[in-house]
Amino acid sequence: MTTGEERAAGRSVAESLRITAKTSGHVVAVSGITVMLCVSGLLFSGLDVFRGLTLGTVLIVGLSVIGSVTVLPALLAVLGHRVDKGRIPWLGKRRTTVLESSAWRKAARGVVKRPLLWGIAAVVALVAMAFPMFSMRLQDAAVVNSLPRSAPTVDAAIRMQEAFPGAPTPARVAIWGVDGRPSDTPEVRAAVDKLHDEIASSGGQLAGPLSTVQVDDVLVVRIPLAGTGTDPVSDAALEKLRDTALPDTLGKVDGIRYAAAGRTAFAHDFAEQLSSRTFLVIGFVLILAFALLLVVFRSLAIPLVSIALNLLSMGASYGVLTWIFQDGHLSSLLGFTPYGGIAASAGVVTSAAVIMTAVFTVFITLSAIENKMMGVGMAVAILIDATLVRGCCFRPPCPCSGNVPGSCRAG
Repeated sequence: MTTGEERAAGRSVAESLRITAKTSGHVVAVSGITVMLCVSGLLFSGLDVFRGLTLGTVLIVGLSVIGSVTVLPALLAVLGHRVDKGRIPWLGKRRTTVLESSAWRKAARGVVKRPLLWGIAAVVALVAMAFPMFSMRLQDAAVVNSLPRSAPTVDAAIRMQEAFPGAPTPARVAIWGVDGRPSDTPEVRAAVDKLHDEIASSGGQLAGPLSTVQVDDVLVVRIPLAGTGTDPVSDAALEKLRDTALPDTLGKVDGIRYAAAGRTAFAHDFAEQLSSRTFLVIGFVLILAFALLLVVFRSLAIPLVSIALNLLSMGASYGVLTWIFQDGHLSSLLGFTPYGGIAASAGVVTSAAVIMTAVFTVFITLSAIENKMMGVGMAVAILIDATLVRGCCFRPPCPCSGNVPGSCRAG
């Protein structure tokens, strides 16, 4: 219930605020706390970028929740009935009158009459949408894949790649001495020269020319790799460099250490780190969500069903992303070229879903394929949760009328 609906029902401003705080305010607080606690699971990813994202999200959501349950009610109390002044006459009337949502009422009646049929149908639909997820391949898009070739920088990078394979994004091998020893020694130079033999015997995975540069006490060797820089071909070339070429050359020199970095290594190691921590992050979020829902609803069935449906929703979202961006469906409509990989989540609820879907849909119009993926993924996840999950799979007890199912107005 909203304050406008309560005032439209004849209650005073103070009474309306009190009732709204107990219903909508409670939902806002619980939802905000849920988001903050669950997003904290990203801290276990071990990646600094996600740690920063987590802290920023927790801060924004926390301040929004505090403002919603403190500043907003206080402002409404001060304004009182004057809050309606200046409202456009033909907008907002539905939100200040107690009316049912005819669409959701019809959907709810249909589901209530045949709950098993609709529940099974929705679950089957979610499973079917999630099925492509099992063939999903993680890949960080190179600049030539992320943006269309019409961009001047992309066109220049593609031309350079065609003329000098691997030169735009070479591997960078950093060599440094142990215990203050120099890195640029005759033994190191001889080992670097032997890398030419490794390049010749690599079957095209490694390329030349090699280049070296001294950066303070570190000697950096640039070695071109096959592929676009972040595709499976480049990953295989990086493994060849790390597992064979470097151990057979620099690995036999005493008193030094080395490490292979660069665009390919960063994307490869990022995906490896993320994959190794995925189950830890998901497990933490599921356990925390289960405990929180158990406390809020004081029911064992509701948390279990909610978690199962959330997993189906996430799977369906990833499946749709894989089907569109990895398999290349709808590429002409969304304006992108698939490159075979996926770059590494009542009426008020319905309105919020529509707004959030519209917001994330804007990302689809951007040029970078990562932005298109985020827009489609978030929009699909919200639509699935607001339609299939909410309307057909799960109808928890109503929190505003003594936990009696069906006592709330539809929508």
